[in-house]
Amino acid sequence: MIDGEIQKIKADAKSEEAFQQYPANQGLTEEELRKSIDEENLFELIATQEIDAKIKVSDQELRKRYAKEKAGLKDAALTTK
Repeated sequence: MIDGEIQKIKADAKSEEAFQQYPANQGLTEEELRKSIDEENLFELIATQEIDAKIKVSDQELRKRYAKEKAGLKDAALTTK
């Protein structure tokens, strides 16, 4: 995962020299850049898990919303004819 992010940065940089400047411009070594990417990925994972754990939608709620949206689409189709 970290290597993939590094590859994206290298591709965006378009040259090895430009890539070497990227972490240096941020005051980082390549190793510190890798650690920063790892920390960002970990934060995103934890945040996603925390948010997902708090979202609870029952099958009944989904079915009710689906029926409402479906009815709305039918009404819209009838009024545009």
